[in-house]
Amino acid sequence: MIGFFMFLPAAYDLLRAYPLIALPLGLLVVADLWWVQHRKWDRLNPIEQNLRRASQGFAVCGLTVAFLLGVYGWRAVVDFFPWLVSQPDKAWPGAVFFGALLVSNFFRFILGARRLIGYGVRDGMLQGRAFWRCAAGVAVLVWLGRLYPWPGITEPLHAFILFGVLTLAAWFVAVSGVRFVILSWPQGSGPRAPVDEENDRRTFRWPGEAGPRRWWQFWKRWQ
Repeated sequence: MIGFFMFLPAAYDLLRAYPLIALPLGLLVVADLWWVQHRKWDRLNPIEQNLRRASQGFAVCGLTVAFLLGVYGWRAVVDFFPWLVSQPDKAWPGAVFFGALLVSNFFRFILGARRLIGYGVRDGMLQGRAFWRCAAGVAVLVWLGRLYPWPGITEPLHAFILFGVLTLAAWFVAVSGVRFVILSWPQGSGPRAPVDEENDRRTFRWPGEAGPRRWWQFWKRWQ
Protein backbone atom coordinates (compact mmCIF):
# COMPACT_ATOMS: atom_id res chain seq x y z
CA MET A 1 0.00 0.00 0.00
CA ILE A 2 2.87 2.42 0.77
CA GLY A 3 4.40 1.64 -2.62
CA PHE A 4 1.08 2.45 -4.27
CA PHE A 5 0.99 5.95 -2.78
CA MET A 6 4.66 6.49 -3.69
CA PHE A 7 3.76 5.64 -7.28
CA LEU A 8 0.94 8.24 -7.44
CA PRO A 9 3.09 11.35 -8.18
CA ALA A 10 4.79 9.64 -11.14
CA ALA A 11 1.45 8.39 -12.47
CA TYR A 12 -0.04 11.87 -12.12
CA ASP A 13 2.84 13.50 -14.02
CA LEU A 14 2.67 10.84 -16.74
CA LEU A 15 -1.08 11.37 -17.17
CA ARG A 16 -0.65 15.13 -17.54
CA ALA A 17 2.30 14.93 -19.93
CA TYR A 18 1.26 11.99 -22.12
CA PRO A 19 -2.50 11.36 -21.77
CA LEU A 20 -2.76 9.31 -24.98
CA ILE A 21 -0.11 6.91 -23.66
CA ALA A 22 -1.08 6.91 -19.97
CA LEU A 23 -4.77 6.14 -20.48
CA PRO A 24 -4.27 2.88 -22.48
CA LEU A 25 -1.59 1.78 -20.02
CA GLY A 26 -3.96 2.49 -17.15
CA LEU A 27 -6.69 0.45 -18.83
CA LEU A 28 -4.29 -2.45 -19.30
CA VAL A 29 -3.31 -2.31 -15.62
CA VAL A 30 -6.97 -2.24 -14.55
CA ALA A 31 -7.81 -5.18 -16.83
CA ASP A 32 -4.87 -7.18 -15.47
CA LEU A 33 -5.89 -6.47 -11.88
CA TRP A 34 -9.47 -7.49 -12.67
CA TRP A 35 -8.29 -10.79 -14.15
CA VAL A 36 -6.09 -11.52 -11.12
CA GLN A 37 -8.98 -10.79 -8.73
CA HIS A 38 -11.30 -12.98 -10.81
CA ARG A 39 -8.88 -15.91 -10.54
CA LYS A 40 -8.58 -15.38 -6.79
CA TRP A 41 -12.39 -15.24 -6.44
CA ASP A 42 -12.78 -18.71 -7.95
CA ARG A 43 -10.50 -20.18 -5.25
CA LEU A 44 -12.41 -18.65 -2.31
CA ASN A 45 -14.73 -20.77 -0.16
CA PRO A 46 -18.49 -19.97 -0.20
CA ILE A 47 -18.38 -18.17 3.16
CA GLU A 48 -15.69 -15.72 2.06
CA GLN A 49 -17.39 -15.16 -1.30
CA ASN A 50 -20.66 -14.15 0.35
CA LEU A 51 -18.87 -12.04 2.97
CA ARG A 52 -17.25 -10.09 0.16
CA ARG A 53 -20.53 -9.77 -1.73
CA ALA A 54 -22.30 -8.33 1.31
CA SER A 55 -19.52 -6.09 2.64
CA GLN A 56 -18.26 -4.70 -0.66
CA GLY A 57 -21.77 -4.16 -2.00
CA PHE A 58 -22.70 -2.20 1.13
CA ALA A 59 -19.46 -0.20 0.97
CA VAL A 60 -19.95 0.83 -2.66
CA CYS A 61 -23.54 1.91 -1.97
CA GLY A 62 -22.55 3.84 1.15
CA LEU A 63 -19.57 5.60 -0.43
CA THR A 64 -21.59 6.49 -3.53
CA VAL A 65 -24.36 8.04 -1.44
CA ALA A 66 -21.78 9.87 0.70
CA PHE A 67 -20.08 11.21 -2.43
CA LEU A 68 -23.35 12.49 -3.90
CA LEU A 69 -24.41 14.12 -0.64
CA GLY A 70 -20.97 15.63 -0.06
CA VAL A 71 -20.57 17.06 -3.57
CA TYR A 72 -24.14 18.10 -4.44
CA GLY A 73 -25.94 18.22 -1.09
CA TRP A 74 -29.11 16.43 -0.07
CA ARG A 75 -31.40 19.07 -1.61
CA ALA A 76 -29.79 18.72 -5.04
CA VAL A 77 -30.07 14.93 -4.80
CA VAL A 78 -33.78 15.20 -3.98
CA ASP A 79 -34.37 17.76 -6.77
CA PHE A 80 -32.66 15.45 -9.26
CA PHE A 81 -35.68 13.13 -9.51
CA PRO A 82 -38.19 15.80 -10.67
CA TRP A 83 -35.56 17.00 -13.14
CA LEU A 84 -35.15 13.42 -14.41
CA VAL A 85 -38.92 13.21 -15.00
CA SER A 86 -39.20 16.61 -16.69
CA GLN A 87 -35.97 16.51 -18.74
CA PRO A 88 -34.84 12.88 -19.13
CA ASP A 89 -32.71 13.71 -22.18
CA LYS A 90 -30.36 15.78 -19.98
CA ALA A 91 -30.50 13.76 -16.76
CA TRP A 92 -30.22 10.20 -18.07
CA PRO A 93 -26.37 9.85 -17.94
CA GLY A 94 -26.20 10.44 -14.20
CA ALA A 95 -29.32 8.37 -13.59
CA VAL A 96 -27.99 5.41 -15.57
CA PHE A 97 -24.48 5.49 -14.08
CA PHE A 98 -25.32 6.04 -10.42
CA GLY A 99 -28.54 4.02 -10.64
CA ALA A 100 -26.75 0.98 -12.05
CA LEU A 101 -23.96 1.35 -9.50
CA LEU A 102 -26.36 1.56 -6.55
CA VAL A 103 -28.85 -1.09 -7.68
CA SER A 104 -26.25 -3.72 -8.64
CA ASN A 105 -24.29 -3.35 -5.41
CA PHE A 106 -27.45 -3.19 -3.29
CA PHE A 107 -28.50 -6.58 -4.64
CA ARG A 108 -24.96 -7.90 -4.07
CA PHE A 109 -25.29 -6.84 -0.44
CA ILE A 110 -28.75 -8.43 -0.08
CA LEU A 111 -27.64 -11.68 -1.73
CA GLY A 112 -24.50 -12.11 0.36
CA ALA A 113 -26.11 -11.07 3.65
CA ARG A 114 -29.18 -13.26 3.15
CA ARG A 115 -27.05 -16.34 2.58
CA LEU A 116 -25.09 -15.80 5.79
CA ILE A 117 -27.23 -13.94 8.35
CA GLY A 118 -30.16 -16.34 8.39
CA TYR A 119 -27.91 -19.28 9.16
CA GLY A 120 -25.25 -17.76 11.38
CA VAL A 121 -21.50 -17.95 10.77
CA ARG A 122 -18.78 -18.20 13.40
CA ASP A 123 -15.10 -17.60 12.69
CA GLY A 124 -13.15 -15.94 15.49
CA MET A 125 -10.12 -15.11 13.34
CA LEU A 126 -12.17 -13.39 10.63
CA GLN A 127 -14.25 -11.62 13.27
CA GLY A 128 -11.18 -10.26 15.07
CA ARG A 129 -9.56 -9.17 11.81
CA ALA A 130 -12.73 -7.32 10.77
CA PHE A 131 -12.95 -5.58 14.16
CA TRP A 132 -9.37 -4.29 14.12
CA ARG A 133 -9.57 -3.15 10.51
CA CYS A 134 -12.78 -1.27 11.25
CA ALA A 135 -11.17 0.29 14.34
CA ALA A 136 -8.12 1.36 12.30
CA GLY A 137 -10.35 2.97 9.67
CA VAL A 138 -12.34 4.82 12.33
CA ALA A 139 -9.11 6.04 13.95
CA VAL A 140 -7.83 7.44 10.62
CA LEU A 141 -11.15 9.18 9.90
CA VAL A 142 -11.29 10.71 13.38
CA TRP A 143 -7.68 11.87 13.17
CA LEU A 144 -8.17 13.49 9.75
CA GLY A 145 -11.48 14.97 10.90
CA ARG A 146 -9.76 16.71 13.81
CA LEU A 147 -7.22 18.24 11.39
CA TYR A 148 -9.94 19.69 9.13
CA PRO A 149 -9.91 22.04 7.13
CA TRP A 150 -6.36 20.87 6.28
CA PRO A 151 -4.68 24.26 5.63
CA GLY A 152 -1.52 22.63 4.31
CA ILE A 153 -3.33 21.01 1.35
CA THR A 154 -2.79 23.47 -1.51
CA GLU A 155 -1.57 21.33 -4.44
CA PRO A 156 -4.00 19.22 -6.52
CA LEU A 157 -1.81 16.15 -6.04
CA HIS A 158 -1.89 16.53 -2.25
CA ALA A 159 -5.67 16.89 -2.35
CA PHE A 160 -5.89 13.77 -4.51
CA ILE A 161 -3.77 11.76 -2.04
CA LEU A 162 -5.84 13.04 0.88
CA PHE A 163 -9.04 12.05 -0.92
CA GLY A 164 -7.56 8.59 -1.54
CA VAL A 165 -6.66 8.15 2.14
CA LEU A 166 -10.15 9.25 3.23
CA THR A 167 -11.79 6.91 0.73
CA LEU A 168 -9.59 3.99 1.77
CA ALA A 169 -10.31 4.58 5.48
CA ALA A 170 -14.07 4.83 4.82
CA TRP A 171 -13.86 1.63 2.73
CA PHE A 172 -12.18 -0.19 5.63
CA VAL A 173 -14.87 1.01 8.04
CA ALA A 174 -17.77 -0.02 5.79
CA VAL A 175 -16.40 -3.37 4.63
CA SER A 176 -14.97 -4.49 7.97
CA GLY A 177 -18.00 -3.21 9.88
CA VAL A 178 -20.41 -5.28 7.78
CA ARG A 179 -18.18 -8.34 8.03
CA PHE A 180 -18.01 -7.98 11.82
CA VAL A 181 -21.81 -7.64 12.11
CA ILE A 182 -22.44 -10.69 9.93
CA LEU A 183 -19.85 -12.78 11.78
CA SER A 184 -21.41 -11.71 15.11
CA TRP A 185 -24.98 -12.46 14.07
CA PRO A 186 -26.73 -15.00 16.34
CA GLN A 187 -27.34 -18.51 15.12
CA GLY A 188 -30.63 -18.74 13.26
CA SER A 189 -32.71 -21.07 11.15
CA GLY A 190 -32.40 -19.49 7.74
CA PRO A 191 -32.61 -21.13 4.32
CA ARG A 192 -29.92 -23.52 3.19
CA ALA A 193 -27.03 -21.46 1.85
CA PRO A 194 -23.48 -22.02 0.57
CA VAL A 195 -22.29 -21.72 4.16
CA ASP A 196 -23.99 -25.05 4.84
CA GLU A 197 -21.83 -26.69 2.21
CA GLU A 198 -18.68 -25.38 3.86
CA ASN A 199 -19.84 -26.42 7.33
CA ASP A 200 -20.88 -29.87 6.09
CA ARG A 201 -17.49 -30.32 4.45
CA ARG A 202 -15.72 -29.71 7.78
CA THR A 203 -18.10 -31.87 9.82
CA PHE A 204 -16.97 -35.32 10.91
CA ARG A 205 -19.30 -38.11 9.73
CA TRP A 206 -19.43 -41.84 9.56
CA PRO A 207 -19.35 -43.36 6.06
CA GLY A 208 -22.84 -43.33 4.56
CA GLU A 209 -24.20 -40.91 7.15
CA ALA A 210 -27.18 -38.84 5.98
CA GLY A 211 -26.78 -35.59 7.92
CA PRO A 212 -24.41 -33.50 10.04
CA ARG A 213 -23.77 -34.16 13.72
CA ARG A 214 -22.22 -32.24 16.59
CA TRP A 215 -18.45 -32.66 16.75
CA TRP A 216 -18.58 -34.22 20.22
CA GLN A 217 -21.21 -36.83 19.23
CA PHE A 218 -18.60 -39.06 17.60
CA TRP A 219 -20.43 -42.24 18.68
CA LYS A 220 -23.83 -41.22 17.26
CA ARG A 221 -25.20 -42.31 13.91
CA TRP A 222 -28.14 -40.71 12.19
CA GLN A 223 -30.90 -43.15 11.34
